Amino acid sequence: MKHLFLLLTFTSSFIALSQEKLQMVTGISGFFEKEIISNTRSQVYGGGGLHFGLRFIQDKGMLEANFVYQFSTNVNYYAHADSSSFDGKYYKDYDSNGKEIRLYKSLLRSHFMGLSLKYTFGNSSKVVRPFIMSQILSEISTNYKNGYLLEDFYIPREEPWGKGKMFDPFYSHLYYSTPLASSVSTGIDIRLMQNFNLNIGVGYGFRIMKVKSVRWKADEDLQEIAKNIPTKNVYSHMLDFELGVSYAIPMKSGRKSKE
Repeated sequence: MKHLFLLLTFTSSFIALSQEKLQMVTGISGFFEKEIISNTRSQVYGGGGLHFGLRFIQDKGMLEANFVYQFSTNVNYYAHADSSSFDGKYYKDYDSNGKEIRLYKSLLRSHFMGLSLKYTFGNSSKVVRPFIMSQILSEISTNYKNGYLLEDFYIPREEPWGKGKMFDPFYSHLYYSTPLASSVSTGIDIRLMQNFNLNIGVGYGFRIMKVKSVRWKADEDLQEIAKNIPTKNVYSHMLDFELGVSYAIPMKSGRKSKE
């Protein structure tokens, strides 16, 4: 909340000082991010988002302040291979039910909301301009609370370890939430036509994931046991890629209307 307050304070100050053109802006984007220097560097996420907000245009650049919605899902996951086959070209793995294990399966799906600030350098008459952007998001809902995670890798898995017996209980890390998904990126803004722009960016992302470690037997209720287990934070450093488009709607600023 402190970071969101600082973003809002900075944006309000910029609005008060702005002498230039004001626009409403909206857009859509897709992203891909890969863990790089934390844990086992195994987490990979992809998804898309929507944003809307205000753009303040000055002679030497423009600032955007946006509310952001983002959908995110895992790209990789873990499934234990019970058997394998070779068709002369490729090896295929199968689980205990005889189903082929796919390379990708969406298990962890989350919805995020937050704020972003973007500053684009250069006069608006230029077709290609560099930008920097910061974004702070927090998870508002997920389908995967208490879902299985591969320990130390923190990627979704389909089954826990163990057999659920007294001397061989089930064991797994459980996903709880992602209270913070933030990023700082740089890239280029390309004007495709008037008020319609393409954005390509790359940057650094930082995530905090809350997880639990649980052991339980087959006759026990995992959900009930998990309620009393404290969470621990997992810190992840990510490499982010983003591609999006934005559309601006010109409007008169309050200061302009008085002149």
